[in-house]
Amino acid sequence: MELGLLLSNTPVQSYEAYWATDGLSLIAEVIAEFRGYSYDDYGYGNLLTSNSGEPDYTNDVFEMRSYCWCDAGWDIYENENSNHPHANGCPPNFLYKKNGLIINWYKHANRGISANMEYPGAKKWAKAVMTCIESVKEYTNPSLHCGHMFVTPENKAKGICGMCGISFDDWHS
Repeated sequence: MELGLLLSNTPVQSYEAYWATDGLSLIAEVIAEFRGYSYDDYGYGNLLTSNSGEPDYTNDVFEMRSYCWCDAGWDIYENENSNHPHANGCPPNFLYKKNGLIINWYKHANRGISANMEYPGAKKWAKAVMTCIESVKEYTNPSLHCGHMFVTPENKAKGICGMCGISFDDWHS
């Protein structure tokens, strides 16, 4: 286990989950493509599985977010009535809503990664990954943290946010 993870506000799940790293990276790459990011010699620079602080991605199938750097919860003993949304722990980095699979990691998806369930097997995990990938569509639920930007000229022409995918009309209503 990562020492830094013990000092963070990210909950550690019951099972190591290094088996999930490649699938999570694929999902994050599809989200990056959807958001209009380009692949270069170093890959995608703004993956949700990295330490970049990208806006969360949420839809009806799954949620994905970068490692949370907040220090909420450390002052909970001084202020028992903390109203910080992460006072009882940061939200999971990945949540698969169909079966409640939660995956957390430390800074990057290949560090200190843990899940609330044991490895489901290659076929079931691949099916879950493909379900997530196929659910990344043009119109998704906006993240609470999205600043709504076009990101690319293509998204501007389509009239959708390049970060969360909602239409220009929806974010201005």
